Amino acid sequence: MTREVGEEIFKLYDSPMPSTRTGSLYNAFSYPTKISAESIAVFIATHTKPGDRILDVFGGSGSTGLAVKLCDKPTPKMLEMAENLGLDPEWGPRTGVLYELSVLGAHISDVMCSPPNPDEFTKVARELLCKAEEQAQWLWNCEDPCGNAGELRHIVWSDVLECSNCGASNTYWDASVRHNPLRLAKSFSCIACKKSIDIDSCERELEQIYDPHLKKLVTRRKREISRVFGVTMGSNWQRPPLESDYKLIDRIKKQKVSDKTPLTEIEWGDLYRSGYHQGITHLHHFYTDRNFFAMSFLWGLIDEYPKKYRPALQMLLLSYNSSHSTLMSRVVVKKNQQDLVLTGSQSGVLYISGLPVEK
Repeated sequence: MTREVGEEIFKLYDSPMPSTRTGSLYNAFSYPTKISAESIAVFIATHTKPGDRILDVFGGSGSTGLAVKLCDKPTPKMLEMAENLGLDPEWGPRTGVLYELSVLGAHISDVMCSPPNPDEFTKVARELLCKAEEQAQWLWNCEDPCGNAGELRHIVWSDVLECSNCGASNTYWDASVRHNPLRLAKSFSCIACKKSIDIDSCERELEQIYDPHLKKLVTRRKREISRVFGVTMGSNWQRPPLESDYKLIDRIKKQKVSDKTPLTEIEWGDLYRSGYHQGITHLHHFYTDRNFFAMSFLWGLIDEYPKKYRPALQMLLLSYNSSHSTLMSRVVVKKNQQDLVLTGSQSGVLYISGLPVEK
């Protein structure tokens, strides 16, 4: 059923509807093509009546479902949008029906549209984080430049370039990163032949490693630690890698991941980039060893909590995953920046033009 509307309905389509990509509803989860639920709600309330059923067969992350709920309780921003457009929406409850093929999208929609009690969830989430810190803090223990106990903030992992002239190995970090001001160079002086080499002319070196999850040897792009960032007693520091860093990584590699952790093979399609995705055949290849174990540990820890909280706790973990924990993230080098500055909390991965950064 739709409402009978007058000429004012065309005002909805005369100009783009404001859709700020901020706020609690938008920031709850990063999802492609996400738009403002408040803007959608104005369209729904203008075109339909209270009691109507709203169908979205491409549900995404549930923005339409949230919009349906907002029709019953319009926000000040929604009221302002309607007034500015000269509209007279009929606010009131509707029923939403959403379909979504993506498992992730359906999961997000379910949690966002049917959330647990916020006070109870806050208590459970804080308990989860405290328990994780107690049991897994060792993952981020490290030495500071003076040999004191510190806490890891980031580890910059660098691809390794093969000199196009002599074949010698040069890390991408040493070849490209320049300081004062921070910038990424397009050429470098090879450590072996001393010739000036164009970075784009170099191939990335590959390495063969044993994958304990697949129980076989795999070939991937070679990477080495270039820089370690940490904090001691509130003071941030950075240094080159130490032997202790590699020993901790070896210890992490020997840890058993949770049985709940998916070791799924990736069905590549148009997104596959030859060379760039070399060695990434399964889900866990998008992570460093530390971050994969950390995510696996947290995922397994969620099972210790009542079922009614698990979907929301999983969403909390997933909301941090792609932007901080995988090799898909990026760091932008800003003009006139004096030095490399990485922000954020523990557990994550970023990329600096081919450099995975472990946090």
